[in-house]
Amino acid sequence: MSGLSDLLDADFADVLAEAGERVTYTPADGSAASTISAILGAVELRPDMEGAGEYEVQVRRVGVSLADIAAPALGDRITFDGSTWAVGRIALRGGSAASLEAVLVDHESLGDPRRFAEPIR
Repeated sequence: MSGLSDLLDADFADVLAEAGERVTYTPADGSAASTISAILGAVELRPDMEGAGEYEVQVRRVGVSLADIAAPALGDRITFDGSTWAVGRIALRGGSAASLEAVLVDHESLGDPRRFAEPIR
């Protein structure tokens, strides 16, 4: 009998095959970009954690396969539908998948995307 981890890995692979969206994933370390399938979560509005919270930013969860992206990192870029999102937090990593929190990046003047993410508790 397979363990729970094996079942979850198989389930994620099935979901990715059925509902995955094609995205361009560009590592922050300058490595080559690649086109992968990802599960895109709903957009949430969150306060900008750097300032006094007077601005809201768009954040969404993005599920990726660790077979496609072995070492997701803060600052990596995810592009789809003409928008670029920057990884600000690795929310969960286990088995064959990672759940990333990414913030919409309108332009480079936004600076470090990690400032928009909630601290890991």
